[in-house]
Amino acid sequence: RSLMSAMVLDGLTKTAALKLDMPHIFNTGQDHGPMGYELQLIVTGAALVFFVWLAQDARLKGAQAWIGCVVGGGLANVVSILTGPRGVLDFIPAGSIMLNVADLFIWAGLAGIILHVARLALKDARSA
Repeated sequence: RSLMSAMVLDGLTKTAALKLDMPHIFNTGQDHGPMGYELQLIVTGAALVFFVWLAQDARLKGAQAWIGCVVGGGLANVVSILTGPRGVLDFIPAGSIMLNVADLFIWAGLAGIILHVARLALKDARSA
C-alpha cells in the first residue's frame, strides 16, 4: 500500500502544483554532470533492487511499509524522469533545495527502516 500511496500522491501533488502555479523547479539532473538522467536512473534502479531484496528478509517484515515508501518514492521519481519532458518537478521548499512528495516518502521510509533496524539491534543486544 505504501508503494502505491507514494506513487499516487506524488503524481497528484505534482499535477496540483502545476495547475495552481506554485513556485517550482524542474530537476533535470544536470547538477550530476552531462549524464545526469542516466546516473539518476542507474542509482535509483540499483536502490530499488536493493530495497526489494531487503524486503524479503524475515526480520524486516515489520519494516515492509517503510521499504514500500522508499521504493514507491523512487519509482514515482523515475516515472517523472521518463515521462516529464523537462525533468522531475520539485515544489516543496526545504531550505536551499526543493523537494517533491516522492522525496518525502523516500526520506520517511529511510528513517523508518533505520529505526526498525535499531530496534532489532537493541532487542538482540538485550537478549545476548
